[in-house]
Amino acid sequence: MSISIPYKLLRWILVVLLAVVLVPAQAQQNLRSKLSGQIKNKFTGLPLSNVNVYMECLKTGTTTNEEGYYDLEVV
Repeated sequence: MSISIPYKLLRWILVVLLAVVLVPAQAQQNLRSKLSGQIKNKFTGLPLSNVNVYMECLKTGTTTNEEGYYDLEVV
Protein backbone atom coordinates (compact mmCIF):
# COMPACT_ATOMS: atom_id res chain seq x y z
CA MET A 1 0.00 0.00 0.00
CA SER A 2 1.58 3.29 -1.07
CA ILE A 3 0.47 6.82 -0.35
CA SER A 4 0.45 9.30 -3.21
CA ILE A 5 1.28 12.89 -2.25
CA PRO A 6 0.58 15.61 -4.81
CA TYR A 7 3.62 17.35 -6.35
CA LYS A 8 2.48 20.83 -5.25
CA LEU A 9 2.21 19.69 -1.64
CA LEU A 10 5.72 18.19 -1.73
CA ARG A 11 7.09 21.39 -3.23
CA TRP A 12 5.37 23.49 -0.55
CA ILE A 13 6.76 21.26 2.24
CA LEU A 14 10.27 21.53 0.78
CA VAL A 15 10.04 25.35 0.62
CA VAL A 16 8.88 25.53 4.25
CA LEU A 17 11.67 23.20 5.43
CA LEU A 18 14.31 25.20 3.58
CA ALA A 19 12.99 28.45 5.06
CA VAL A 20 13.08 26.98 8.57
CA VAL A 21 16.72 25.93 8.08
CA LEU A 22 18.12 28.86 6.08
CA VAL A 23 16.44 31.91 7.66
CA PRO A 24 17.95 31.40 11.16
CA ALA A 25 21.38 30.79 9.60
CA GLN A 26 21.15 34.07 7.68
CA ALA A 27 19.97 35.93 10.80
CA GLN A 28 22.96 34.57 12.73
CA GLN A 29 25.38 35.96 10.12
CA ASN A 30 23.78 39.40 10.30
CA LEU A 31 24.60 39.67 14.01
CA ARG A 32 28.29 40.12 13.22
CA SER A 33 29.61 43.67 13.22
CA LYS A 34 32.97 45.28 12.71
CA LEU A 35 34.46 47.93 14.98
CA SER A 36 37.40 49.85 13.53
CA GLY A 37 39.35 52.99 14.22
CA GLN A 38 42.72 54.59 14.72
CA ILE A 39 44.62 55.17 17.96
CA LYS A 40 46.64 58.42 18.13
CA ASN A 41 48.84 60.06 20.72
CA LYS A 42 46.79 62.69 22.57
CA PHE A 43 49.56 65.33 22.50
CA THR A 44 51.35 64.79 19.19
CA GLY A 45 48.49 63.39 17.10
CA LEU A 46 50.80 60.68 15.75
CA PRO A 47 49.38 57.18 15.24
CA LEU A 48 50.34 54.54 17.82
CA SER A 49 51.33 51.08 16.59
CA ASN A 50 51.10 47.79 18.50
CA VAL A 51 48.48 49.09 20.94
CA ASN A 52 46.11 46.49 22.40
CA VAL A 53 42.40 47.27 21.89
CA TYR A 54 40.25 45.08 24.15
CA MET A 55 36.50 44.94 24.80
CA GLU A 56 36.17 43.47 28.25
CA CYS A 57 32.42 42.88 28.02
CA LEU A 58 32.93 40.69 24.92
CA LYS A 59 36.26 39.17 25.99
CA THR A 60 37.82 39.96 22.62
CA GLY A 61 40.53 42.25 21.35
CA THR A 62 43.08 43.09 18.68
CA THR A 63 46.26 45.13 18.12
CA THR A 64 46.78 48.26 16.04
CA ASN A 65 48.91 48.09 12.89
CA GLU A 66 51.89 50.31 11.99
CA GLU A 67 49.57 53.26 11.21
CA GLY A 68 47.55 52.87 14.41
CA TYR A 69 44.49 51.32 12.75
CA TYR A 70 42.58 48.37 14.16
CA ASP A 71 39.66 46.17 13.08
CA LEU A 72 37.67 44.19 15.63
CA GLU A 73 34.93 41.73 14.70
CA VAL A 74 32.07 41.87 17.19
CA VAL A 75 29.65 38.98 17.40
